[in-house]
Amino acid sequence: MCKEQLEREGLTTHLYTTAMHAMDLPRRYRVIFACDVIGLGGEHKLTMQAMKRCHEHLRPGGIFGLDYMVRWNDPPAWLSRLSENRHALPQKWPFSGDRKTLPDGSELELIARTVSTDPLQNVSVRQIKVRLWENDQLIKEEIYTQKLDDYSKNELMLMLAQAGFNDIKIYGDFENEPATVDSKDLVFIAKK
Repeated sequence: MCKEQLEREGLTTHLYTTAMHAMDLPRRYRVIFACDVIGLGGEHKLTMQAMKRCHEHLRPGGIFGLDYMVRWNDPPAWLSRLSENRHALPQKWPFSGDRKTLPDGSELELIARTVSTDPLQNVSVRQIKVRLWENDQLIKEEIYTQKLDDYSKNELMLMLAQAGFNDIKIYGDFENEPATVDSKDLVFIAKK
């Protein structure tokens, strides 16, 4: 999709598809931003490797930014950790989810459920059902399973420091204000 949009706009660039923990690109950057990917994959070791690879791909003084949606302000995610709720997993699929209108007028619906959670390892497995609708008719449905790591603010700060970053600042909800306990998203900005 990115390539198609670049072509429509008459722009060119190099696009790379790679796992962050295996990233090996031919140049170094002033800024790298990891958008909604920290914790995907369910392995702390790979997240740590990804942070190190980002550090290696920055120029001296470069900035690494990442956002992380906290679980403590997501009641279904948090409550799924309780013993009685863990043993009742997987959750039933909700009947419907939020629909977003696409440029061609069709609608994309996302529905999610928790399949399992392991608070000892801070890992959850969830499924996402994606539905494509046209004129209120279901055209296509796909289900994806993803494993998620759960991190605290302090864990992420330690991981960034261990990867070589310093001067780490944390903002809340994509605003230029410090994060609070009520923030739903934490935005970390760190320097090489």
